[in-house]
Amino acid sequence: MKKMLIMLSVCALASVANSQTTPVKAQKADPSVATAKAELPAPAKVPPGPLDGVWLPERCEYQGKDELDSKLKEALRLSIENGEHKLYFLTDPVKMIGQRLSKAELTVDAKKGEFELAMNDGQRKGEKVHGIYELKDDTLKLCYGPSTEARPSKFEAKADQKGVFNETWKRYKAPQK
Repeated sequence: MKKMLIMLSVCALASVANSQTTPVKAQKADPSVATAKAELPAPAKVPPGPLDGVWLPERCEYQGKDELDSKLKEALRLSIENGEHKLYFLTDPVKMIGQRLSKAELTVDAKKGEFELAMNDGQRKGEKVHGIYELKDDTLKLCYGPSTEARPSKFEAKADQKGVFNETWKRYKAPQK
């Protein structure tokens, strides 16, 4: 199963990132210097898009073979929000407990149906992939490969296409109470 997770690119990028903050030292005010209230700009936020949400895997094809078994279907979750693409492996899908496998910056060109991922953390940190996507109702199709190769133009991952993944995700809908 570990080998399969490593093979699944978006479906398997290992390691959890810890964000660190740097403490700021307090300084005494100089009474001879006029002071003004400093206003920090609000952090940039990507507007919500149609891809935002939590996604459940339906299919992951790599080199002509479906690599997604029922255990992975239950355990993997894709979260897209604020221009971030995060993949999780749930150890307890009922309680939603697990580990983040990867985090990437997501750039989407909705007019062309294309996207790019810049891996910020995980096993493939520093790598970039690009591909095509299609969103119909609550089904998201992704087909992508290394940015050093030509961008895929069809939703397929044939045996001779090294590094190309063809995935289908379904939008998660919380159960109604």
